[in-house]
Amino acid sequence: MAKRKTRSVGKSDAEAYLAKADQFLNTMEQAIQARQWDSAGLQAVHSVISASDALLAYERAGSRAGVAGALNALGEAARAVGDLDAATDAYRRSHKMSMAVGAAVTASVAEINLALVLLAKGDYRDARHVLQKALPQLERAGRSMLVAPVRVALLTAIAGTGD
Repeated sequence: MAKRKTRSVGKSDAEAYLAKADQFLNTMEQAIQARQWDSAGLQAVHSVISASDALLAYERAGSRAGVAGALNALGEAARAVGDLDAATDAYRRSHKMSMAVGAAVTASVAEINLALVLLAKGDYRDARHVLQKALPQLERAGRSMLVAPVRVALLTAIAGTGD
């Protein structure tokens, strides 16, 4: 078996991969708006690849906070292409890792993203539970830009449960 060429990557490489993943997602959204389906699909694939590269690079660098961020990005890419199960898994893992490193706001963002996926799946009770946990953390952290959208999502979850 032929030996594959590899190169050493560090935290700065991981950050670049993560930025690329975000850039590909933004470009995918623009392609969708323009109804350029082939381009949107390619951008989504590249986003997944870049987020996966970031995840591996952060793992190799030993950056658990970076791993949490990369998992969230991987969840975003999976959600964008409609793989809600993969997105759910990535967001749950991101939340768990964020909590392990004491990154409460990052954990809340992962929870919000998870709740959006649960709403898309029609799982209103679990979405409501997740949002009710995330909201006080965001308020304590002074993240007012996230509080209003979370409240709207929470109202959607409450309406979906019929309560």
